[in-house]
Amino acid sequence: VVAELAELGAPLRGGHTVGEGCYYTLAGKDLTAEQVAQIQAKLQELVDAGDVIRRVRKPWKEALAYFASRGLAFSRALLATRVTAEVDCYECRGALRLAVHHLHETLGALR
Repeated sequence: VVAELAELGAPLRGGHTVGEGCYYTLAGKDLTAEQVAQIQAKLQELVDAGDVIRRVRKPWKEALAYFASRGLAFSRALLATRVTAEVDCYECRGALRLAVHHLHETLGALR
C-alpha cells in the first residue's frame, strides 16, 4: 500500500494506533473518495491473504540502505543509535520495518 501511495506522490506519515486501527496522513496530498476506496480494498486484500509477518535480523548496513532508499527517515534515525551489527526487523511481502513494537504473526490477524 505504501508503494502505491508513493506513486500518487503522497508520502505516508504517522501510523499511530487508534482503537483497533491505525491513523495515517499523506503529506501534501488530498485523496479522492475513489482513491480512498482503492486503498481500503488493497488493505482488505492484504488482510484476507493472511501473509506471515516474520521477525528477522538484518545486517545494520543492509537495513540502513533499505530505509534510506525508501525515505524512511525515522527508521534511519533510530538506526543511528544502534549498538549491534545486526538489527531486528519485521518483514512481509518484501517490506521491512524496524522491530520496535510487537506485531501480529500474520496479516490475517488484523481482522
